[in-house]
Amino acid sequence: MTDPSTPRTPYHFDVIEAGAAFQELRPELDAIPPAEFTAMNSDPATGASIALGSVSRLMALREEIVVQLPLFEIRLLDQLHKYAYAAWYADIMSLPASSGQSEEQALLAEGGVLRETLLIGAGPLAHRRLLDPATIEAIRSGSGPKDTAADLVALGTVYTNNWGAIDGKTIVTRAEVDRARVVGSLLFAAISVRETPPSALPITPEMRVRAFTALDRTYGKLRRAAQYLRGDEADTIAPTIRPQAPRHRADGSTATSPAPAAPAESLAVRSAAPPSAGAPIGGGSGPFQR
Repeated sequence: MTDPSTPRTPYHFDVIEAGAAFQELRPELDAIPPAEFTAMNSDPATGASIALGSVSRLMALREEIVVQLPLFEIRLLDQLHKYAYAAWYADIMSLPASSGQSEEQALLAEGGVLRETLLIGAGPLAHRRLLDPATIEAIRSGSGPKDTAADLVALGTVYTNNWGAIDGKTIVTRAEVDRARVVGSLLFAAISVRETPPSALPITPEMRVRAFTALDRTYGKLRRAAQYLRGDEADTIAPTIRPQAPRHRADGSTATSPAPAAPAESLAVRSAAPPSAGAPIGGGSGPFQR
């Protein structure tokens, strides 16, 4: 099994580092007013994986952001990986606990088949450079239950990020991609809950919303910075963290809905409060406001 302290791709998470990031950001998460909770109409684990995979590309714009948008909070870029870790950790740790070893084994069996299917499908796509060959090879190197869980989330994220380019060119179906992300999250939750000290559990559904709200805010500001600096190229640099994504239902099934969707009024699904007006950050034409 690979060293868990060294993620094999930008889309792989380390549960220990994720837990530390969550605890570090906890005061900020606690301070978010419920009226400002973001709409939970996409899968937080997928969104966190997409954001984490975007860190290096956004970091390449750091100097330009500092120069051209001097009032932008650059700490948001420097800590983006922590917001992604915290949102992923809160999502994983708030999932319902598995009913036992048999359920975990069933997830592992299904996940193994899905992982093999997506890796087989990724081979020709990577050969044609429609998927990044180095990322696919790094995912292929994994072994063991925890790697299987992480690989499913990573593969689901890679396929989702590139679906516009590969749709119709692969034997893999979108349903298999969505199911891989769900099974990966559930399997990671089962393993993490079993291995995490009881004092670290549980994380409430409300805290899951708070952590995703913090990531959504942070990533949204960074996407606007990328759009200001790179125009349409920004969607490649920082893809949306709200792709069509499966949501976990109480009965274990999933639903897929386009994002954004009209949010329902509930604790877990709230409309984000509109930003306050103010002077644009970075001069007279910047995309940010105080």
